Amino acid sequence: AFNMSKIKLQSEYEDLDKYKNIVGDIFYYKKGTNIRHNPYGPALVSIRYKIYIIENKFHRLDGPALIYEDGKEECYINGKYLSKEEFDSHPDVLKYLGKEHLICLK
Repeated sequence: AFNMSKIKLQSEYEDLDKYKNIVGDIFYYKKGTNIRHNPYGPALVSIRYKIYIIENKFHRLDGPALIYEDGKEECYINGKYLSKEEFDSHPDVLKYLGKEHLICLK
């Protein structure tokens, strides 16, 4: 069987554990847990994609949560997939960007 064991690396964040697998993918977890998590950047970085994950859910407010190497992007908030239009007008995104005055405008 293909062994996906991970090697623990020195994490640049004191509240996150950092691992690397045999093919070089980098994973971040909440310290001392198996919860994939990184509030500072992507929680999974591979040659194929970058994924932003909070509490095991695909999540990012300042851009796409899933970015493929070919440039394709997908937006997620709290694990829910959103179209670019849904994402751009989502209240959490507008609030994050300081544009909450636009929330009621469609």
